[in-house]
Amino acid sequence: MPLQLLITVTNDHKDNTPAVADRLKKLGLKVDSVMPIGVISGRAEAKDLARLRSCPGVATVDEDTPVNIPPPDSPIQ
Repeated sequence: MPLQLLITVTNDHKDNTPAVADRLKKLGLKVDSVMPIGVISGRAEAKDLARLRSCPGVATVDEDTPVNIPPPDSPIQ
């Protein structure tokens, strides 16, 4: 089952984030979005993580974990 990932691009590659995303696709990432702030979200198998982390222009590869915030009027949990 693929992991949902957030990839941070290094500062020196931030202006060329789409090119980093293209390189990551070739390494197994299914890209969901490319953000101009230097973040790429996507999905990949755990076996591909080392290759994704070693891609030029990649600062970090982190698993995206969902956060659930209750509505403001809900009781304290």
